[in-house]
Amino acid sequence: MGKLAILGAQRVKALAEMLKEQRDRKLVELNKQKPTRKEAEKEADKTFGVLELTEEVDKLTEKLRDISAPLENKTGRSIAVDYRNIYRGSALSKYNDEVNRIMDAGVEGDVGVVKEEYRKKEQMLWLCETLEDAKKIVGLDE
Repeated sequence: MGKLAILGAQRVKALAEMLKEQRDRKLVELNKQKPTRKEAEKEADKTFGVLELTEEVDKLTEKLRDISAPLENKTGRSIAVDYRNIYRGSALSKYNDEVNRIMDAGVEGDVGVVKEEYRKKEQMLWLCETLEDAKKIVGLDE
């Protein structure tokens, strides 16, 4: 059929929007590969050498909750146990930095690559002269 379809600004904008949607889907997939906060905290606990302590606290907390349930039903009193963050020291900041580093490890570089790839594709769209070339960039089949 030849290259009869000349690109207009509105078409480029529409195709650029499709590219953004593709980029966003890829970024969502990358974020799904990230470990959860709980998984990252477990890794950080290993790094800080407190995994056994944390597991012990979790077991005791669960046991206290189990004991508290019948107590609350019979007397209306309960036992409350929770974690508290001490913001005065630098330990919490270091711990949270490690957790965030673990969550972002491996994925952060990929996110940058995906964003750069789609930024270049969008620039290429604006330089295309024909609709056929633009569809190839976006990945649309005729």
